[in-house]
Amino acid sequence: MDIERALQWAFREELPKVAASPGARIRDFRPSENVGSMWDAAERVDNMYGVTPDLYASGDPHPDALTIGDAVRWLDACPVVLPADWNPVTDLGLDADETREAVHHGIGQATFIGEDGERRLKRGLLNIVRMGAVLFTRPIWEAEPVTREIVRGQNGKELWFRKVRIPYTTADGGTAYNEVETNGIDPKTRKPHLDAYRKVRLEPDPAPVVAERAEYECWAHALNALMEEMPPLMTSIEVEASSIPVRPWETGDSRTIRVLPDLRPVQNIPGRPDNMTRPGGETDRRNLMRYMHLSAAGDAMRRGLSTRPKARA
Repeated sequence: MDIERALQWAFREELPKVAASPGARIRDFRPSENVGSMWDAAERVDNMYGVTPDLYASGDPHPDALTIGDAVRWLDACPVVLPADWNPVTDLGLDADETREAVHHGIGQATFIGEDGERRLKRGLLNIVRMGAVLFTRPIWEAEPVTREIVRGQNGKELWFRKVRIPYTTADGGTAYNEVETNGIDPKTRKPHLDAYRKVRLEPDPAPVVAERAEYECWAHALNALMEEMPPLMTSIEVEASSIPVRPWETGDSRTIRVLPDLRPVQNIPGRPDNMTRPGGETDRRNLMRYMHLSAAGDAMRRGLSTRPKARA
């Protein structure tokens, strides 16, 4: 099986057989408790692999599933290494300044700098990989076409701006200037100053696209790193090469939408035509092809995974 199928098998079928982590408790839910308390209680029953134990499962988890789970737990220790020229929005038609600003803000939305000085994903690479395995999903990468719109005020009129220099006295008694942006309309003539300019905003904002594609590339590199590191440790499961596209926005890969089943019971509603009764239906297991090339990220992940304790080798 390929790496995606191996992760799905491990996190959906085998790792739920692992008991809850020591100290975790399931509180008795009482009707008087609020919903928040109920969810708080539910969150404390996950096992060491971050999945809810199956109390009705029989037998022990497959040792290869434990190997996969242990490797995935190590992903959050892997840093995100960004090349200086990293640009995941080459398909949106942005100019150099727009690209620079979008990448800057997008990286800030997706990552943070830890106490060790390393950059990591805010949502956690472990969580992204685990969620994809449990829900049969891939991180989002698609983007709507970006258009440029003139910035307007609440009255719908175009806004004009200009930069002026404001003098101030320095500590040594000298004079310096701060450049500030102000209204570009002359209040006397009610026309723009000669040096006034308008602003253009991008719609939709491409920064969230950068953040989503950062997560996608990290996810793709993580799966490739796992695929290379795990085979020597496996006992019976063969992990095959995967054709996961690292930058699908450049290669033109499209997605296949996975439709979640409606689990509500079918009910005949009085006065409602039979042909309007919601049908049942089986689970549709088509993968959701929603999807970060960081050329150095894959190497960093492989180094991190290769240094983890291999207790189950």
